Amino acid sequence: MIMFVPAGVLLPISIWSRTVSIVALPPPIMVFLIFGLMCLGVMMVALGYSQTRFTESGVVHNLAFIRWEHIQSWEWKNDWILLLTLWRNRWFANTWKIRVPTGKRQAVENMLRARAAAGS
Repeated sequence: MIMFVPAGVLLPISIWSRTVSIVALPPPIMVFLIFGLMCLGVMMVALGYSQTRFTESGVVHNLAFIRWEHIQSWEWKNDWILLLTLWRNRWFANTWKIRVPTGKRQAVENMLRARAAAGS
């Protein structure tokens, strides 16, 4: 059964039975849906191109900023994986896994040691 709705946007949705029904969505909902999907796409592209940066104030990793004061400890799992343990946080993970290029490991280690010495 097909309904003709002049004021809405038609979107096909299958139902449990073998028939296909056409459901009319109002234009504001469709605009919101398209805008949300576009924002999700932009965020995924930004995460794909994001790089880890060590700055004067903290670490930028996957579009998130970690202040030096929030880092409790760190350890190297291997030559390129750095595990940062943060002070307890309700909203985010307590341990962050960061990939560091092998050639930059010593520079990152020196920066972490300097920040730990300055913080204590």
